[in-house]
Amino acid sequence: MFAESGNFYCAGLQAIVPVIAKITCCKMQSTVFTRFIPPQPNKSTASQWQAHYHQWLAEDFGQLSPEQYDLITPLDQLSQPDKVIEKNTYSVFESPAFQAILNQQRPDTLIFSGVKTNYCVLASVLASVDHDYRTIVVTDAVAGSSDQTQHAVLDTLLPRFIHQVELVTADTLLQHWHYG
Repeated sequence: MFAESGNFYCAGLQAIVPVIAKITCCKMQSTVFTRFIPPQPNKSTASQWQAHYHQWLAEDFGQLSPEQYDLITPLDQLSQPDKVIEKNTYSVFESPAFQAILNQQRPDTLIFSGVKTNYCVLASVLASVDHDYRTIVVTDAVAGSSDQTQHAVLDTLLPRFIHQVELVTADTLLQHWHYG
């Protein structure tokens, strides 16, 4: 849904896909992908999300085919089925499947890439900090809704968390994995 023109389009997505693929190939066994799939709104959906989904489902989500929720190529070919998490909120930490992976693997560090920097990535990064993980954002492997929101998050907001969030490029990350 982020690769095709429309309300969810993310112009920076195509540029980050090769970077994410490169990172994934180095740590495939511990890579988790997420897919944002909105639920059908109902009375059990929290009221704030219910209003949000009602608007978007009526205008956009209802127009999307099931394939538009799939991972983009080549990431779909690098993913492991048991490590593709479906979520219906911004933060991946709200997903029981993600919590199960964390409980099983017990990582001390979480590394974030993907879209959109100003929504899902940001929410998940802040939740990672709250859950006391070493938190790393790969700056050339994230893309925002616009250049303005991308810069706001990477250049203004996240640097305020200097002791909790590390901002690195993919090359720096990979260099530390190979020589660290």
